[in-house]
Amino acid sequence: MIATTGGRSIDAIPGSVPSNARLASYLPFEWLLSKVDAFVTNGGYGSVNQALSFGIPIVAAGLTEDKADVNARIAWSGVGVDLKTNTPTSGALRQAIRAVLDEPKYRSRASSMAEEFGKIDTRSEILRIFERFRLHPASEKALVRKRLLVR
Repeated sequence: MIATTGGRSIDAIPGSVPSNARLASYLPFEWLLSKVDAFVTNGGYGSVNQALSFGIPIVAAGLTEDKADVNARIAWSGVGVDLKTNTPTSGALRQAIRAVLDEPKYRSRASSMAEEFGKIDTRSEILRIFERFRLHPASEKALVRKRLLVR
C-alpha cells in the first residue's frame, strides 16, 4: 500500500504505519498509477481523471467541494465505489477495496473509460478552440458567456 499526504508532512499521519505500507508527502501520479491495482481517493476531480486514464478502479470517500458529485459519478459509471463520507471506517474501506479488486466489473468499466480517454487528442482540441477564438473572437466570447450563464 502506498499513501500520500497531498504535500503535508508524513509526520501528521497518526498511529503506526503497517509494514506493507509506504508513505510520501507527494508522488507524481504518472509514476504510480501504472503500478497499482486500485486507487483510494477523496474524489478530487484531477486525481480521479488520472486514475481513470490508467484504467484503475476507484474507492472514493469525500464530500467537500465537488467531491460528492465526482464520487457519485464514480459509482454511477461503475468504475468504483463511493463511500459517501469524509471519514470512512477501516471496515468500509477494506470492503470497498476488496470489491474493486475482486469484482471484474469495476476494472472492466475503468478500462473502458481509459480507452475513451485515449481517443481524445487534447492538444489538437485545445488548438482547435484557440483557433476558433482567434478567427471569431466576438462570437466565441458570446458563446462562452452563454454557456457559463446556462450552468
